[in-house]
Amino acid sequence: NEVKNNLNLLIDSLNSLINEAAMMRKAAERGELDTRADISKFRGAWAEIVQGLNDTAEGMIVPMRDVGSVLDRMAAGDLKARVTNEYKGDYDVLKKACNDLGVQLQGVQEVLEDLKNAAIEGKLDARGDYDRFKGEIAGMVKGLNEVLDAIIGPLTITAEYVDRISKGDIPEKITDEYKGDFNEVKNNLNLLIDSLNSLINEAAMMR
Repeated sequence: NEVKNNLNLLIDSLNSLINEAAMMRKAAERGELDTRADISKFRGAWAEIVQGLNDTAEGMIVPMRDVGSVLDRMAAGDLKARVTNEYKGDYDVLKKACNDLGVQLQGVQEVLEDLKNAAIEGKLDARGDYDRFKGEIAGMVKGLNEVLDAIIGPLTITAEYVDRISKGDIPEKITDEYKGDFNEVKNNLNLLIDSLNSLINEAAMMR
């Protein structure tokens, strides 16, 4: 009978352990990461096993929350946020990936700031260095450069033509194809060139 009772106690402990582990698994599936096994139900080695289960869960959740917090700060615009705690193994890989993302995003912010300052100073040839970035983030910076090219190209030609006209050097009409507002500026410049050429021809004829 004593052996029977001891076996039953062992069975009860095993069932309790199985139930606690199942409860934690289901909680994890629901994203309830604070759920822990109730160590008060166990004694001795069983309590140590349950404590180990809880410690394992805690060890997994801490780095995940740390990285999640940093990603949340980045999403809110704090691009200097970084994971600073030390981790090992796959957690360290996750930490480095998170921090690398921050470096890339902060780099884009720096490129935009540099381009803004260059535009204010009239340095229209300035472009973002997309080689310092990876994948689609590099593509984003490259796309920004292409936008600047599309805007600044016509502006540069306009400035060149206005400068030449102001110095009495009447250029040939602009033949490049533009759209929208740029095309309107081109047409107006060409009309100006036509008018000036007409005046010059009229003056030459009267001479």
